Amino acid sequence: MADKIKIVNAYDGGQNAEFVTQINPASVKIGKKISYEKIQAMGREEHLARYKHHEPSSLSFDIYMDDTGVVPDNKMSIQERIDQMEEAIYKKKKDLGEPGYVILVWGTIIFHGRAESIDIDYTLFAPDGTPLRVKISLSFVGYFKESSFKGSVSQTANVVTFQSGDTLAASCAKIYGDASYCVEVAAQNGMDSIRNTPPGTTVQFPPVSRN
Repeated sequence: MADKIKIVNAYDGGQNAEFVTQINPASVKIGKKISYEKIQAMGREEHLARYKHHEPSSLSFDIYMDDTGVVPDNKMSIQERIDQMEEAIYKKKKDLGEPGYVILVWGTIIFHGRAESIDIDYTLFAPDGTPLRVKISLSFVGYFKESSFKGSVSQTANVVTFQSGDTLAASCAKIYGDASYCVEVAAQNGMDSIRNTPPGTTVQFPPVSRN
């Protein structure tokens, strides 16, 4: 399951909620836009385009949740998965008064931003009304970031064997000076979660690119 999309609320350094997809999307849509100011030259009909700024990028995709038994990973009900997702990307943080920023990692995609829209389409129910299958359309606004790490995970990496009480976020804060690297470290090491790392787990922390 290391290839699943991971979304972590980075509001307080990775200690907040996280969400891992049950089924990955079949496609991902990326939007990039440049804003221009139209200027009409005096005495001419043509309009010139003067650069203003780059608009925030967008990332959107559809994910599916299935509770029929077809998907082996069935530890949580659909409603529990939706609650977990909303806690990570939608709900307001009490002391912030707004949703926190999220970091989304999947393969070569690293996206920092916020959820812009969530559309939930229930497509199958049990006789008692319990949802068994749902399609969720997610849209995020923010920016893309290249991997922070140089080379492969095994090249001159710090290797740490976790002890009881150790956390990925705390280790990243100590090694990199920034706990938010925990999402990328988890992805690099093929970890399903940034939390509850069992004692004895060996984690590689690759060198950070400063370019």
